[in-house]
This record gives sequence, structure tokens and C-alpha cells, in this order.
Amino acid sequence: MTRRRELHRLRAALGLALCWATQAGATPVDALGLGARSKAMAGATAAAAEDYSANYYNPSQLAMFERLELSMGYTHAGFHLESNSEPSALDSVDAWMFGVVAPGSIAGIPVAFGMAAQLPVGYLSRSETIRESDLYWVFYAARMQLLYTSVNLAVMPVDGWSIGVGTASLATTRGGFQVRGTTVAAEFGRSEYESDLEHQIDAKLVSTRYPQVSTSLALDSLKFGLSYREEAKLDTVVAARLDTVIDGTVLEIPVRYDVLVRSVKMFIPRQLNLAAAWTPQRFRLELDLTWYDWSSYQSPVSSTTTEFDADPPEGVIINLPEAPTVPPPEDPRFRDRVVPRIGAEYTLSLDARFELPLRAGYVYEATPVPPQTGDTSFLDSTRHVLSAGAGMKVKGLDPVLQGGLRLDLAFQWGLLEEREQVKVNGDRMATGGSFWVASADTSLEF
Repeated sequence: MTRRRELHRLRAALGLALCWATQAGATPVDALGLGARSKAMAGATAAAAEDYSANYYNPSQLAMFERLELSMGYTHAGFHLESNSEPSALDSVDAWMFGVVAPGSIAGIPVAFGMAAQLPVGYLSRSETIRESDLYWVFYAARMQLLYTSVNLAVMPVDGWSIGVGTASLATTRGGFQVRGTTVAAEFGRSEYESDLEHQIDAKLVSTRYPQVSTSLALDSLKFGLSYREEAKLDTVVAARLDTVIDGTVLEIPVRYDVLVRSVKMFIPRQLNLAAAWTPQRFRLELDLTWYDWSSYQSPVSSTTTEFDADPPEGVIINLPEAPTVPPPEDPRFRDRVVPRIGAEYTLSLDARFELPLRAGYVYEATPVPPQTGDTSFLDSTRHVLSAGAGMKVKGLDPVLQGGLRLDLAFQWGLLEEREQVKVNGDRMATGGSFWVASADTSLEF
């Protein structure tokens, strides 16, 4: 076996190790929403959020709470998506939800602190790099698999008008893979199995933070909300290194091979949401319009850089393999979208202590993904989401739970329209399917 073939073998082995090290996955609320009540109303709660989900939809409303509230919930999502009649390999998602709302006052001015988190079951973060030719469910693969947290402050300087500021965080993993030692060339009766190599994996959890600001106005039976959330991006960075000595019995050659893989694992566009709610007595109807800056979307296709070096003895010349030339990912050319949501809630009063809220909602979301006629295959289509849910509130559980106990249930069913596309090479691609989400919350009001 020649030195060149041995170098190629090492290079291939490191490539396989790198692929293995980057395979890893979660659920940010930007894809499925936060809180059973809000999900039951299709996320149309930015003008009248009444639980810990205000931390996500409109933090300014935290200042309108009167009691300390602790919440915990659970959500499950299942996906039945298809591409060319082949089912997707998307895993179902399970996650715990937690929330705190702590109102108070400073110099007679209502203020509040809020916190919310969604913790995926089984792992804190999951990463996966993709190639340009891979079939990729762009809004369901990586988006489902991240740890989300949010911390917010709100103040109500004038009765009925509040403002809120805060920050949200998403977590991901970064790491590397290193192989070092001596590699024996299969020459002069020796075997590569005599090689003495060891490997090391380094990984760490990192987060990215992005701000959110909002304001709310309550005028009798009318409520309005305006919220802005900044863009968020998570980069996957994996570094791999091969640092070995090729032992050819009569000759030893130190070899170094470095690979750096970068990709955008998660991109959440900046968002501006305008909401209005009409709340006559026991009925509530809300309409939300959200602008998404999808035109700034960055391709999730990975880019790779390599560096190959050897240090042969003086007078020895070897031919090193050329580093591959990888062009930068194409601009995905996504398009901005305005997404309407409508939600309704009617509260049945069973007696002085028991209430039974009934909820429903609908959202229409046109896909921002342009026709995939070239090399990339980003899978998506316009979706319709129907939601429904119910709750139960038991008031006045003195002496501890003076505000009461609340239970909320929600179910969502989403339908992706059938979408057929033809690539420039004549290949056809058809996508569609459905998904469903079930959530349950319990909240304690002190």
C-alpha cells in the first residue's frame, strides 16, 4: 500500500468520524407555540394572554397580573409528512413547559417579572448538518429540537397601558473530534491493525440570546397588543483533527488533517405582531397579524474547509491529496410572510367557584419557501392549523391558593397542502402531510 493510499484511508476514516460526531436534536416555541391555552386559540393571544405564555406572545401583559402564578405543562407533537409518497423520518417531539409570573409594585406602579422555559425530553440540544442534495423539512427538522428559555420584565406606568422587555434564549451544542497516535502502513509484512490510535470528543452547550419588546393597551372590552422579536440564529460548528504518524517501518511521516464544518442549524426571523381582542363579558375574540422576515433566512446547508499537511524527513517527497473546493451555499431566496391567526374563547360559569373555558382557533401560513427547481430540496408547503381546547378553573382555594387552580388542555391539527414541483433536470417532487400537537397545563395562583 502506498503512502498516498494510506493518507486517503485516514482521510476517509476521519470523515466518517466527523459525520458521526455531528449527528445529534428539541422544540422551540416558535414552531408549536407555548402554553395549552394559547395553543388552543392557535396562538392568537398577543392582546389578551392570561397565563405564563405572555412571556412569549407579549411580555408587557405580565404587568396586568395580580397574583403570583406557577405553571407546568407537557406537550407532544407527531408528524406525518411525505415527500414523493415516502414518509418523513421526523421523530415525534415531547417537551416539558414551565412558567412563572411574579407581579408586584414599586412606588405604587405595577411591575412584574416573568420566566418561561420549554425543555425537550431526552436531550437539551440536537444538531445535524445537511448537504445541498439532502431532502430537508426546513421548518420541522431542526426547529423542533432546542431548549428555549425566556426572562422578561413589565411595568404599567398608566392604568391600562403596559410595556415589557425581555430576552429569549436558544441552546445548541458545539464541539470537535480528534484522532491522534500512530498509524501502521500495511507494508513489509505489517498490518494496519497494529496501529495505536486514540480519539477524543469535546462538546459544550452554548446559547444565543435575542431581545423582545412589547406594549399592551386595555380599553374596556377592547384590548390591543404590539410585540417585536429580534432575529435569532444558531450556528453549528464542528472541528475535527487527525494528528498521527504514519509508520512505514523504514520511514515515519507525521500527518495533520483538519476539517471545519459550519452550518446554520436554526434561524428564527425577526417578527412584528399586531393583535386586537374583543372581550364582551364571557366571550373573547382575537385576531393577530404577524410579519415574518423570512427573506433574511440563511441556508442550513453546511460548508466545509480542510487543511492537509505532512512533515516528511528531509529529501523525501510525497504527493498530498488536494483539499476539495466546496462552493458556498446558495441563497435560499425565502420570501417574507404575514400570517393571520384567529382565536375565540367562551367561559361557562358553573357556579361561584368553578369556570369552564372553551376555546378554538385557526391559522393560515403560506409557505415562504420558493419552488425548489435547483440543487436544494427544502421541503415545505402552505399549512392550515385548526385548534381546540378546554380548561377548568377552581377559584378561592384558601388559605394558600387564593387565586385558585387552573387546568388547560389543547389539541392542534395541521394540514400541509399538496405541493408539486419540477426541477430543471425533470425530476418531480411532491410534498404534503399533516401533524398534530396535544398539550396540557396546570397553574397555581397564590
